[in-house]
Amino acid sequence: MAYRDQNYLSKPVARVQGFFFYHGKAKYDAWIAWIVVFNSTQHKGSFTIMGENPFIEPTRDLPIVGGIGDFLMTRGYATLTTDHFDGRVRGVIDLGINRKMSVAEAWRTRRRRRHRTDSFNSIEEMLHSKWQTRTEQRDRVLWRGKNDTFKSHFSTKDTWNHIRTTSNTVAWHKGVWFTHATPKYSFCVWLAAHDRLATGARMLKWNRGASGVCNLCNSCIETRDHLFFSCSFSSEIWDSLARGLLKQHYTTDWTQLLTLISDTHTDRVDSFLMRYIFQVTVYTIWRERNGRRHDEVTNPAAKHIQWIDKQVDSKTGELELSFHGSF
Repeated sequence: MAYRDQNYLSKPVARVQGFFFYHGKAKYDAWIAWIVVFNSTQHKGSFTIMGENPFIEPTRDLPIVGGIGDFLMTRGYATLTTDHFDGRVRGVIDLGINRKMSVAEAWRTRRRRRHRTDSFNSIEEMLHSKWQTRTEQRDRVLWRGKNDTFKSHFSTKDTWNHIRTTSNTVAWHKGVWFTHATPKYSFCVWLAAHDRLATGARMLKWNRGASGVCNLCNSCIETRDHLFFSCSFSSEIWDSLARGLLKQHYTTDWTQLLTLISDTHTDRVDSFLMRYIFQVTVYTIWRERNGRRHDEVTNPAAKHIQWIDKQVDSKTGELELSFHGSF
């Protein structure tokens, strides 16, 4: 985990994943390849740190070799410092706590100290408060749950919520993540809802020499809202599939459609069909768009309409079997 400060009890702002391996026996040195992943309301994306890390040195500058999301094509350096290293006066030596000590042993064999590092003072304060509230009962293993309550049973959901960075619930989440949805379709719509698909308009921001024209109609700059469903090619597909279901609510406007499929006041079956057709259509159009970008065989709108119909029929048939006709 990565934190804003040295207090490891504070809320993490990112997580670090990757690997490292020691360079040799003659010196304290390692090669690392780390991906720093952000998922917050302020930053979304990741960047990669890669290089030699002589961790016995007080500070090291390691190169940042790229990233995605908000950190797309990031270049620069990350300054690393060593917070703890066995054999130097840091970490367990500053605290006077052996790695294998129990809490009871830490109470009995050492005195409380004051440190210049906030995280060490936080540990000292926690040890002191636990000493004051100690009992004669045997130790138990408790798992941190919702609202910081500790329970005897493990919950994957609660643990996941504690280690991830949470953000505010968006109004359209029920139109993207719903029961019986197909994950790859939902993920594609989720990216589109965040406007994170690599459309022509976004590619122009990264590379002025790229072509931003829509490959489906060859007449407009390819934005998310144009692709779904202002484009003449995609609107033909959407009109054939959705007009009869949406009736007077029919529209090709992305924002209105996202609001419409997230509405919980519609009939359960109609709501599912509306959301599922929307997601399969978005996925199909994006797949066709990518195929044309990479010079694959182009397919007419009629073929896509037929394929989407087949996917929806297959899904509804599967649900009818699951619910024995009650769907």
